[in-house]
Amino acid sequence: MKIGPKYKIARRLGAAVFEKTQSPKFALSEQKRKKTFTKARSNYGAQLIEKQKVRFTYGITEKQLSNYVKNVIEKNTKNQTDFVYQALERRIDAIILRAGFAKTRRQARQMVSHGHVKVNGVRTTVPSMHVTKDMIIEVKESSKSKGLFTDF
Repeated sequence: MKIGPKYKIARRLGAAVFEKTQSPKFALSEQKRKKTFTKARSNYGAQLIEKQKVRFTYGITEKQLSNYVKNVIEKNTKNQTDFVYQALERRIDAIILRAGFAKTRRQARQMVSHGHVKVNGVRTTVPSMHVTKDMIIEVKESSKSKGLFTDF
């Protein structure tokens, strides 16, 4: 997924959704910007901004997010928002990030797509792979000597 100017997108969304924008300097500039006059958003505008925050935070496309939402709607659950987030957090790139194998979400995605990760002993290259509790996730032995894994 090609992403344009990260600071511009993060300012528009009002959140530090990229690693590059998660700095004290960016937070300070956001505080100054919010103190000045900001235009009130309609309900549609607020929903759009929240959707875009989710997309950019998880690094997924519009179609992928749409598929996650459709799957949750088909299940007819009461709290659909929570189930969408649960589905996004069950992706292997999110699990790699939460487990501490990677420092950033993009790094976790790169580790998986380059084949450095094994799930139940089988190499995987799909960052959107759905992971369950009983699956065993590990870094390939041959990959442990690479520069990505020297800190671990």
